[in-house]
Amino acid sequence: QLVMDYIEGESLDKVIVNRGPQPMDTVLNWGMQICEVLDYLHNQPTPIVYRDMKPANLILQPDGQLMMIDFGTARTQKLGVAMAADTTCLGTAGFAAPEQYGGFGQSTPRTDIFCLGATLYNMITGHSPCDKPKGILPLEQWDPALKDTPISYIIHKCTRNDPAARYQTARELYDALKKARLGTFGPPSTWGD
Repeated sequence: QLVMDYIEGESLDKVIVNRGPQPMDTVLNWGMQICEVLDYLHNQPTPIVYRDMKPANLILQPDGQLMMIDFGTARTQKLGVAMAADTTCLGTAGFAAPEQYGGFGQSTPRTDIFCLGATLYNMITGHSPCDKPKGILPLEQWDPALKDTPISYIIHKCTRNDPAARYQTARELYDALKKARLGTFGPPSTWGD
């Protein structure tokens, strides 16, 4: 028997479709909220990798808080087990990390970092990475004011194909989003990559 709670609010994909790109402070705040949930999941005794982060799986509640739904693709990370790749390809094309499609290693917390980067991209541009043209394009293609901004760098780092080049933890990403929100991210010359 399946029991589902009713959650008051609107899915974030509908919010973006109806209201377009979201304000910078809102996106940074939402990103920080999601990082807190991912940090909790990833730091369980057996880490849980969510694997399907996307606006459709986030409910914007009336109080402005986000709630993650649909844990159907979540899995526990097999620590200390040599696995070349995930055994099942899961996730939503455009939002999913390369390793979710086989041959690039197993899903890890860094997989969720990629998916969150794609979600932040959708929030700030109003364009889904599933739409044509597909993928994560430079933010300035959608809004020239986003060129060389902390959010542009953060999304780029989150969505690197190589998991080792991404933020390594949700806490590290949270700290970057917080610095961007507080205006203490630093000048572009200090960002690296």
